[in-house]
Amino acid sequence: MSVPLGPTAVNCNWDPGAGTTGVSLRTTKSIRLRYGPASGCGFIGWSDMSVPTQLWAVCKYRNPDSGNLWYYVDPSDTTWRNGWIYSGNVSVGPGLIPSC
Repeated sequence: MSVPLGPTAVNCNWDPGAGTTGVSLRTTKSIRLRYGPASGCGFIGWSDMSVPTQLWAVCKYRNPDSGNLWYYVDPSDTTWRNGWIYSGNVSVGPGLIPSC
């Protein structure tokens, strides 16, 4: 009899790489990016981005544990480094975003 495996651990230091898709996202809430695609992953930086901050999508990822969709983004403002943002905190412009 096989034992079911637990949920896959989300990597909170996941950097899928550089580049953008040309799809623009804008923050809809003051928030910081995260180090990984899960609410349990730590925030990047010491202060929140203002609304609306423009971000460029690099790729998207659906967290298998929560089912939530996350975007790995490259901020337009060089004050911020690349990181992850939950899809419910951004508006997404037209275009296709590849999976990570």
